[in-house]
Amino acid sequence: MKGIRIALLGSCISLLAGCAGITLPEYQKPAIERNSDVQPKQLANCIINGWKGPYPAAHLTESDADYYFGGIPGPNDPKAKISVTPRSLDSNAGSRVTLRVAPDTSADIVTIVEQCMR
Repeated sequence: MKGIRIALLGSCISLLAGCAGITLPEYQKPAIERNSDVQPKQLANCIINGWKGPYPAAHLTESDADYYFGGIPGPNDPKAKISVTPRSLDSNAGSRVTLRVAPDTSADIVTIVEQCMR
């Protein structure tokens, strides 16, 4: 029942946004949204270490056991937003990665994440 309510609410919001001419910023569309065999903690460490060189303000915070959220701040809007979560309840099963990037963002942000996912 709760799932149905959430789906209906999402549909209503989309309909209202469409009628009002509201569009989501480009970074709302995922650049990466897939699974990796790498464990969440290892993957999060690889990503933040790769990002810290070119983007010193990059951050990735563990919010719960093996759930990591963060991004790269920009002057006005974030350059990138990322979540690294366990693929299943067993964190040894790998990770689920969702990366969203702003338009005109350097491709190296995505490349670093893709390399870490291997």
